[in-house]
Amino acid sequence: MISVDDCGPNGTGKSGPRGEEIQGLPSWVNTMPNQNYEPLNVEPEEIPIESIDLADVRSFVAYWNALKRERFAAPWKRFDLMALDAESVPRVVVVDVLTDPVRFKYRFWGTANTNTKGIDMTGKSLDDFPLVRRTVAWAEYNRVVAERRSIAFKDKLVLPETSGTPLRFKAAFDQIMVRLPLSSDGKTVDHIVSLACWEKSPRD
Repeated sequence: MISVDDCGPNGTGKSGPRGEEIQGLPSWVNTMPNQNYEPLNVEPEEIPIESIDLADVRSFVAYWNALKRERFAAPWKRFDLMALDAESVPRVVVVDVLTDPVRFKYRFWGTANTNTKGIDMTGKSLDDFPLVRRTVAWAEYNRVVAERRSIAFKDKLVLPETSGTPLRFKAAFDQIMVRLPLSSDGKTVDHIVSLACWEKSPRD
């Protein structure tokens, strides 16, 4: 049986070169349709937001900057999802930043996130998120709060199917996640709005 710890960014599951059997996993894994994809998520890397050549990201960040002006973050009360591009909204996520201790609750989870990741996190805490991605999301959110700045991350996801037995993995896809801080008092980050961009990885 594969544990969720084997599937996360710091998991211990290993795979050999393309076409070779994945070591340490049940034999049925090697006959899966997606056997060419490693059942691990790549550790996200920070990328410059200005390097992302996607129109929806440029529009998303431009709207935030227009509200932010000289502040470190856009005001929470002025941020309006309806002002965003209609095709972007389904890929948006908004979290409330709670304190003592720091934790994150999903206020808005766009429908495209549900369709892509197979889970609806609306109204739920990050603690309810599958462990396979929970630590990654927590680290990204925490950086936005601690550093009080917008940050973009890029990584490759290989997510487990949310239904069916035995456990299977979806095809790999690249993800760019742009996370922007929002503030109610102009001093602390109390909300974070994110836009996800995905591209299915080609089969090698």
